[in-house]
Amino acid sequence: GERAFICAECGKAFSLKHNLIIHQRIHTGERPYQCGVCQKSFSLKQNLLTHQRIHSGEKPFSCQRCGKRFREQRFLLNHQRTHPEDRTGPDQERPFSCPDCGKTFGQKGSLKSHRRTHAGQNPPFTCPRCGQSFAQKGNLTAHQRTH
Repeated sequence: GERAFICAECGKAFSLKHNLIIHQRIHTGERPYQCGVCQKSFSLKQNLLTHQRIHSGEKPFSCQRCGKRFREQRFLLNHQRTHPEDRTGPDQERPFSCPDCGKTFGQKGSLKSHRRTHAGQNPPFTCPRCGQSFAQKGNLTAHQRTH
């Protein structure tokens, strides 16, 4: 369809005004959806709903092979790659598995860095513009391009 709604900040075009409004939050930093438990805020309502599972303990995604349950579908998908009978190709060279989400790594150091995202530790790389923190420098660098 026609993309009649243009972002004045970056020129990206949208066919629905609603999608433009949501997109503009990237530029404004607006986060209108706030968690009532920890006060963390989000730009998308769905991200708040997903976040709230941390507090409720809800784990709606279940592995069909072993029954382990997960808060988010992406954690389930990462976990499913850890079942040896399902592994093919490059995954066979990723022997280090995160016990929290199932994501696999080829190097022990990569797993250690990743585990900081679950441990509640303050990630060491912080954006000087908005204060958001990251466990890996590459993720901070990618984030800074959004400003």
